[in-house]
Amino acid sequence: MCATSTLLCSHLVIQKISLLRPLLHWRKYEHRHGLIQSLLYGHFNRSISTTQQKAKDICIRVIKPADRQRVLDFLRIHFYCDKPYVVATTANINNTALTEPDKADEDYNISKIEHGTCLMAVDQQSQATVGVLLAGPKGPNEAELLSIRAAKEGLTKWSVILKLWERAERESNVYKRYGVQRVLHCTVLAVDRNIRGKRIGARLFNELQELGKTWNYELVTVDCTSYYSSKLCKQLGWECVNEIYYNEYVNENGHAMVNAKPPHVCCRTYAVRL
Repeated sequence: MCATSTLLCSHLVIQKISLLRPLLHWRKYEHRHGLIQSLLYGHFNRSISTTQQKAKDICIRVIKPADRQRVLDFLRIHFYCDKPYVVATTANINNTALTEPDKADEDYNISKIEHGTCLMAVDQQSQATVGVLLAGPKGPNEAELLSIRAAKEGLTKWSVILKLWERAERESNVYKRYGVQRVLHCTVLAVDRNIRGKRIGARLFNELQELGKTWNYELVTVDCTSYYSSKLCKQLGWECVNEIYYNEYVNENGHAMVNAKPPHVCCRTYAVRL
C-alpha cells in the first residue's frame, strides 16, 4: 500500500472514531490505560490496570449496559443477602428479617451503569464476576432528590434506606465542605463472599478514583453501612465526614429504623479528593 493510501485510511479511521466518541462513556479511560482508541464500546472487555491485576488473575473493567442482568444476579447473592443490617418498616416493626430487596432498590442501583462509571472485577480464568462497584454523579440538590424519592415510595424498606442516605447527604454536605462542583458517589461495593480479604474491594475503589479523574470529577464519596467497607475506606486514606449511629436513626415513634449487630453500628460517609 502506498503512503498516500495509508494516510487516507488512517484519516478515515480517525474520523470514524471521532464520530463514535460521544457514545463511548469510557473512551478517555481506555486511553489513560494504554488501550487502542479504536476499541469499540461493545467490545471493551480488557483489563484496566493490567499490570496490577495479572498477579491475582483478576481484571477490572467498566461495566457495560449488556452486563445489567449479570450484575443484578451477582448483587442478589453477594450484596443484598449480605447487608449488615435489617430494615424495620411499620409493617415489620418487630424487625423480622426482610431478605428480598425492593425492586425500586435494584432499579436505582442498576441505573448507575448508564453513566459509564461502574466497575466489575472478573476472574480471567473462569470469567466469573468476583466484584462489583456501582457509582454515579450526584449534585448539590441530592438530599432533596432523595427526600422526594423516599416520599413516593411510602412505607417500604427502600424508603427507609433513602431517608438514611438523605440524612447522610445533608449532614456531610460535601459540596460546601470541599467547595467542589462535580462529585461521583458510590452506592454499591460487593465482593464474592468466597474470596473476600484479597483486596478486590480496594482495587475497585482505587480504579474508581482513576475513572473519576478521567471524567473530571473533583470528589468521590460513599456511605458505608458496613464496618468492613468503612474500615477499607479508612485504610485507603479517605476522610470520614459524617456518622449516623443506627440506634439513633429512629422514626417518629422512637422505633429504630435500622437494626444491625456489632461491629456494624453506624453509617459512615467517606470522601476523597481527586
